[in-house]
Amino acid sequence: MTTPRFYMYQNELVLEALNEKDRYVCFIFRFGKWLHYENVIDPVVTGTHLTETEATAWLAQIWSRDFRQELSTAEAKRKLFCWKNKPRHVLRSQQFDREFLEKYLFCESNRIQVLMAQRGGRESLRQTCRHRILLTHFYEPSTRTRLSFEFAALHLGMHVLTTENAAEFSSAIKGESAEDTIRILSGYHPDAIVVRHKQDGIIDRMARFSSVPLINGGEGTVQHPTQALLDVYTIFSEKKQIDGLTVVFGGDLKYGRTVRSLAYLLSKFDGVKLVFVSHPAFKMGEDLKDHLRERKVEFEETESVNNALRQADVVYWTRVQKERMSEDLAKESEKIISRFTIGREELRNMKQDAILMHPLPRLREIRSDADLDPRSAYFRQAENGLYVRMALLQWVTEPEID
Repeated sequence: MTTPRFYMYQNELVLEALNEKDRYVCFIFRFGKWLHYENVIDPVVTGTHLTETEATAWLAQIWSRDFRQELSTAEAKRKLFCWKNKPRHVLRSQQFDREFLEKYLFCESNRIQVLMAQRGGRESLRQTCRHRILLTHFYEPSTRTRLSFEFAALHLGMHVLTTENAAEFSSAIKGESAEDTIRILSGYHPDAIVVRHKQDGIIDRMARFSSVPLINGGEGTVQHPTQALLDVYTIFSEKKQIDGLTVVFGGDLKYGRTVRSLAYLLSKFDGVKLVFVSHPAFKMGEDLKDHLRERKVEFEETESVNNALRQADVVYWTRVQKERMSEDLAKESEKIISRFTIGREELRNMKQDAILMHPLPRLREIRSDADLDPRSAYFRQAENGLYVRMALLQWVTEPEID
């Protein structure tokens, strides 16, 4: 688009620009964001033209009036020009580099965790995204992902709308495509949408039709990026480093999307070794192993739980995903689970400073007698999901200028 022209029109800030199709478009600054404005003529004809400096100062005044928060000139200018950005989607764990993890996600999640422990801190966080709207649209059941996103939004001052079982209680039951659904939902102008779906690859397709940030809340057997982000943050917060760690993945590695997403993130660090522990029926897919070979990440495969535990700095255990496998394999899995179970006895094989993680929910693969061991980090891990998703919601709703 061309360089925008700014106007003060009826005490509101409006911009006009020429788009790629040589058509003039207008945006109006309301509720802390730029919204499309249908009235292209009147602001230009009857409004007061503003220089960039004047528009920046006026935006800062509007922000202070509406949100009782002072913006620096740099912050106001960044918001002034964020109208031209494409939405910032969260689609797969591979999209995030090490710099994003270390310089933004870890630091911001830790800052949020500290503030959440203080009454005054919680109050200040509620001003961060005031008046913005989050929509959670889940085609599959969820407890932690959906509710932690909704709590994250509320703690940031956002409004929340939710569709808990979209496969049955939305127009999907009538045959509407996911692509059409996301076109409609993004047209209602939420500030972000979190989607969970059972079909592999569907979130990418939906993102092409969404005019607002789309967050993958779990997709088939292939991706769960926000789980991977909270997992890698948990490893960092517990171990104070990621380089050089040996991470053991156990359980259902074939159908478990959390393992795949985390493995992709860990491959971005130096000297990491991955150990895959599973029955042959639940082995890690060749595509991910090919990725590790390309990245020169050391890995091994074994069926021995105890041998793997002895070398682990981090143990990441998963449940068998019966809902994603054939009926015959689901029945056979009952016999397999008993061979890949961790309890107090198995914990004796772990290092004293190792940690045990699980994305939850668990079934019988981690016995309850392991819960009191301080190395069992899965409940701390689940709590970290709140802080990481708060950081992500801030990130997707505050895009930087490209």
